[in-house]
Amino acid sequence: MGEEADILVVNDDGFHATGFRFLLRTLSDLGYNLVAVSTSKASSGTGKSLSFSYRVYLTEVESVKTYVIEGGTPATAILHMLYKEGIRPRLVVSGINHGANIGLEDILSSGTIGAVIESALHGIPGVAFSKYLPRWSPDIDIPGTLGNEDAVLVGYLVDTLLKASISCEKTECLAYNVNLPRDEPKELIMATPSFRVYDNISIRYEDGLYKLSSNPQFYANGAEECTDVGSILAGKASITSISWLYSRILGDCRGSDILVKELILNEPPPPSISILDCWGTREWATTV
Repeated sequence: MGEEADILVVNDDGFHATGFRFLLRTLSDLGYNLVAVSTSKASSGTGKSLSFSYRVYLTEVESVKTYVIEGGTPATAILHMLYKEGIRPRLVVSGINHGANIGLEDILSSGTIGAVIESALHGIPGVAFSKYLPRWSPDIDIPGTLGNEDAVLVGYLVDTLLKASISCEKTECLAYNVNLPRDEPKELIMATPSFRVYDNISIRYEDGLYKLSSNPQFYANGAEECTDVGSILAGKASITSISWLYSRILGDCRGSDILVKELILNEPPPPSISILDCWGTREWATTV
């Protein structure tokens, strides 16, 4: 057996990333027993892909024991912690990602979300946190954009999901994607994923490398308030379930989402944050 931990924190932006350090400080201040794992450098766009050879070394980040995966993806980091280090946390918390993960294409390609999907497939509930940046660039960090209200909302949702994990019959169905707005959150939308694709693809050759960039386009329900995209565009935080991605493997996950919904609606949120429930009209069989 490995060491005891309430929460396994994972990150795909590298262990020096501001969002990762902010998340570790926030959860440490709340008194949780943490262990952390991070890729050695930014691994955006790796989704749930796996690496079959990698190196690992130990360090401390924000006074938290941290395993650094060199040459591995976030999903690989989860498998290493579960099956090599023997750590079975009550919850996996991924992020805080540098840039939003909103819409179907982000959900499928995000390494931050891929870590949560991997943990859920192995029976560990998880939640991914991302911070919206209007002008995202892999070369821009997010100091100064994460504040007290972000910490308050992160703590509230982590506490809610830990409570859900106690009474949930299918903890593997507890998998969520949370996006924090550019400014500090004042409202949380219980949203559905939108259909968003990348368009205006540009590939340029620079310094011996091909570099891909794009501008996201919003289609179908993309800009409606009850979607993750609409929430962010309106300056609001969102939480969406991602268990529908693998429900054909695990079976019907509606009961788990209903449990989380009831906890969010019945337990008073932080005074500074209001809740809008858009899950009540959700078409379960056709989420996207």
